[in-house]
Amino acid sequence: MKKIAILHFAYSPNIGGVEKLVEDQANILERLGFEVKIITGNGKRNNEKIEVVNIPEFQSVMNFNPTLQNKMFKKGIFDEEFNRLSYLIEEKLNNNLSDIDTIIIHNMLTISRNLPFINAFDAYTKRNKSKKIIVWVHDHMYIKNNEIVTGTVKSSDLEYKLITTPLKNAQYVTISETLGKNLIEVMSLNKSNFRVIPNGINIKSFLEIDDSIWNIVKDYGLLNKFPLILSPINILERKNIEFSLKLINKLKKYYPNIFYMISGKASQHRDTQTYFESIFEMVNKLGLNDNILFLSKKFQHSLANSELHDLYDLSDVIFYFSKSENFGIPILEAGATKTPIFTSDIAIFKEIGKDNIFHLDTDDSENASRLIFNFFESNKAGLLFKDVKMNYNLETIIKEKLVPLL
Repeated sequence: MKKIAILHFAYSPNIGGVEKLVEDQANILERLGFEVKIITGNGKRNNEKIEVVNIPEFQSVMNFNPTLQNKMFKKGIFDEEFNRLSYLIEEKLNNNLSDIDTIIIHNMLTISRNLPFINAFDAYTKRNKSKKIIVWVHDHMYIKNNEIVTGTVKSSDLEYKLITTPLKNAQYVTISETLGKNLIEVMSLNKSNFRVIPNGINIKSFLEIDDSIWNIVKDYGLLNKFPLILSPINILERKNIEFSLKLINKLKKYYPNIFYMISGKASQHRDTQTYFESIFEMVNKLGLNDNILFLSKKFQHSLANSELHDLYDLSDVIFYFSKSENFGIPILEAGATKTPIFTSDIAIFKEIGKDNIFHLDTDDSENASRLIFNFFESNKAGLLFKDVKMNYNLETIIKEKLVPLL
């Protein structure tokens, strides 16, 4: 089991974007089988499997020695007090990193909150050349508003040297191409030792997805499906599933990864076996076996409200093409979750959804599929959601982009 140390000024429960990312990164790496240690200036353990070591001298110097901070930045003085603190930090690095394979250090080397730490870490890496070092850059002191501003913020030659001289045996990571372009210039980085790994979000926790639904997401790769379509219906002839299948078949020409989920079961109160079999036959005939999921195959129970809510949250649109209904709860659920819904043009759906939903003529699948295609191509919120699901799920980013570096 590889041992990873993640370093940052602060850790949870301290609030901040980098603090949150470090916490998520640590938890995901632990779940992937790494032994993770957090070394921070201030933080608390919130996962029994992840050790948290507090070293106050890893904080911003302003937090524990404002006199020294003032001396360095206002007067440009780097005297024996600076050296003593730097030696102390290096000693603590040695004590806490001896058994570590890879060190990931977030933001501590490119902003000037703790110059003695940067000096100490540089000395540590020169004495420990076998260690893998990943310098994760979220900010650089000399880059503001996408411009290099060295001349206006530099306070001393030593500060400049410490935060612009790259470590020789380190891999540099930055969170965007935009920042990276300036970082390469301001630090004279070799492109072979530099890469972009974007920030991301933990989609499961952010959307509060139940484990049962997340297992479906993983098993079927739903984050990479587009469009992801849900019909929250039972399998009855009047639900008109065959029209949805016609649309899926037409849209598949444009979206090979289209995926259609039907949440309900065959009715226990009616003889629906013949209809059920006809739907399966249609799926086979159209070659849609890899594009359709009957969730009744995965769940023996009726979906709980939280599970159904998760499906709405994950879906790009809802299909609801009943031939007849006396009401239409899925329209209200779609509204409550802000999920676009396409329905048949029966009177009750017009009464409930008014002009706020998409009413389609179920006798014309060609025109209906064209309208849906145009919606997918023009709906910016939906296209952003697609991009987030496919490219910015943090666990996927860590598996594909960080783990190979470890």
